[in-house]
Amino acid sequence: MNKLIKDFSKLRPLAGLFALLIALTFIITSCSTSTNLELTTGTVGVCSATQIDQWSTVMNDQEGVDARDPLGHQIGSYPAERGLLLGRNWYPADTEKRILCGTLHHFNYYDPSGDEADWNNFIIPNPPYTSLITDLEPLRETGWHSCNGRFDCMEAEITPDEHFYGNPWFPKVHGNADDESPLEGQTICTYGPWVWEEAHGNRP
Repeated sequence: MNKLIKDFSKLRPLAGLFALLIALTFIITSCSTSTNLELTTGTVGVCSATQIDQWSTVMNDQEGVDARDPLGHQIGSYPAERGLLLGRNWYPADTEKRILCGTLHHFNYYDPSGDEADWNNFIIPNPPYTSLITDLEPLRETGWHSCNGRFDCMEAEITPDEHFYGNPWFPKVHGNADDESPLEGQTICTYGPWVWEEAHGNRP
């Protein structure tokens, strides 16, 4: 048995060399059969008008970024609840997550007790996104947000991972409406569920 083990150990370097020769043979064979390809409009597919429109939208309206959650882009039509005894509150205006781009008018950090610690971004939508407000106007009650004009902005709200609580763009200074972001006055884009909130006058 010991002799067999010793003989096998002598073969191990040869096995590695054999594997290397096979790999080199494969590479040489692959290289010898490759051909050059000239990239022309005849050999490369041309984008459709729809694809060009989508690209233009992303570049011109969305800061060059097209967001889509591969694990949860579809959100369904069921409202989310505030808690066991508080009932439903956030009603989807669409069954898919949506992009909003606009001017960040102001920012505050809402930090009550418990796990909630919200970034509240008050955004005036750019023209391609004003429908995110106007489409919900038939539901409007009191409590809708006004920034530069009447009911002209909406809120993008999220409780981030706690590792992002302290950062230079959305800082937690006071944890209230006195907080500010250096991005105020600039165009930002957000991505997430488009909902109307029953507890605040059905505002978007």
